[in-house]
Amino acid sequence: MINNFAILDLSTPDLAIILVIVLLLFGSKRLPELSKSVGTSLRELKKGLSDVTDAKEELRKHVSEAAIPIQEAEQSPMPPRGDYR
Repeated sequence: MINNFAILDLSTPDLAIILVIVLLLFGSKRLPELSKSVGTSLRELKKGLSDVTDAKEELRKHVSEAAIPIQEAEQSPMPPRGDYR
């Protein structure tokens, strides 16, 4: 069975201990407020990452559009160079 927290190498008992410590630190009254703020933060983080990904794709599109005229210019014959002194 693959654990979702495999990156952190946390098992179920480890997570239970962390949850008890968080409950003791913040109390049961502040826990819903804390989880709401964590959820809001995660939502904003995902939105920011999505915006960065969209901007990266737009930049990649503009770069590829600019690369086509450069490639065409490289393939076209150059006029003879004259002496412009």
